[in-house]
Amino acid sequence: MASLVASLVALEAVGLAPLGRTTWRAAAGASKCFPSPVFGPGSYPPGSSHPPPLAVGLSLSSRTETRSMAKGKWVNWVVKGEGPGPRSSIGVSSTGGSDVFVLGGETEARVPAGIAQVFRFNVSSLEWSMISPQEGSPKPSNRNAHAQAALGDEIYVFGGRQGVEVGESALNDLWVWSTKTGAWREVEPQGDHVPEPRSYHAMTSAGGRLFLFGGCGQEGRLADFHSFDPLTSRWEQLPSPPGIAGRGGATLEAAGDLICLFSGFEGKESRDYLSYSIADREWVVHDKPEIVSERSVCASFALPSGKVVVFGGEVSPSERGHDGAGGFSKEVFLLDPASGSCERIEVDAAGGCPEPRGWGSGCRVSGNVGAFFGGLTGSDSDPRRLGDAWGLEISE
Repeated sequence: MASLVASLVALEAVGLAPLGRTTWRAAAGASKCFPSPVFGPGSYPPGSSHPPPLAVGLSLSSRTETRSMAKGKWVNWVVKGEGPGPRSSIGVSSTGGSDVFVLGGETEARVPAGIAQVFRFNVSSLEWSMISPQEGSPKPSNRNAHAQAALGDEIYVFGGRQGVEVGESALNDLWVWSTKTGAWREVEPQGDHVPEPRSYHAMTSAGGRLFLFGGCGQEGRLADFHSFDPLTSRWEQLPSPPGIAGRGGATLEAAGDLICLFSGFEGKESRDYLSYSIADREWVVHDKPEIVSERSVCASFALPSGKVVVFGGEVSPSERGHDGAGGFSKEVFLLDPASGSCERIEVDAAGGCPEPRGWGSGCRVSGNVGAFFGGLTGSDSDPRRLGDAWGLEISE
């Protein structure tokens, strides 16, 4: 716990060990195979998968597996104050310092919770507080399955849905909430291009811009890719990731000058693994990780080293759809989008560990420390939303 608190005070310098790999594209990676602590049917993938054929503007990577170097430690935060309570399909963001902000979600299946009231969790005091909208300021309508990302001291929220069925009452509005003033404002996009309404999409930020991927549109699942520049208030459609179907519940994290895209639900769980170079505007398709089963709706955060920590996820869908709960994982693994590697993280769970879950969310707080909140667990006969808060410290 002492090392966890220390990491929250100052960012740590991260050293990278050289690891073996063969590739068509440069850099190094690692992976390690463990028995999978996955819950539910369909836990293991049926052997190796092969990437799609080489195409224009597309690189392929392959790798050799090496010994895992990453370790982690869970801390169950015993919190004070009244938080948002059990929720799924939420958003969690940090803008630096020791505060984590939780927005939106659902407290029961398909019933949107309020998004205008933001819950703040301080990882130093372990205390929850609620921040009401600034008096007189506009505020977004209730929704769930939105996407959010932090830029500076602001949190951007795009889309989501207010209805029950996929595509019903889907939204494509963009709102900004100030962590300093508590005020909301709606962004009026300039230009002709705006991403279509959607839910269960993914969004991240890098280089002062937002990056948006996929989700459930009004006429089906999407695999499109967009960026938004807050300086010009303009959306731009970027090259879509090649060779993958439309999906919701994907993992999308900015990792240095790359965007890491992993997994998602395309009518079935998946384990597609790609990275996008912001500078080159080019996608790289990596081998599907053999040590990880297909999944969606994972929680994640990016490390300063450019690697991405992924926790849990749904590994088999519910037979009742959003009214139930499928099979879930409590695995923690590390993606390196620069090399295409994936390795299992050996986690110290002496102080406990989270239940298997999906539909939660996480973010990096400081250094190699991430925070995770909420989600869905249980079964079709007993689906349970969660309201617990966990810290995870990673050493590479």
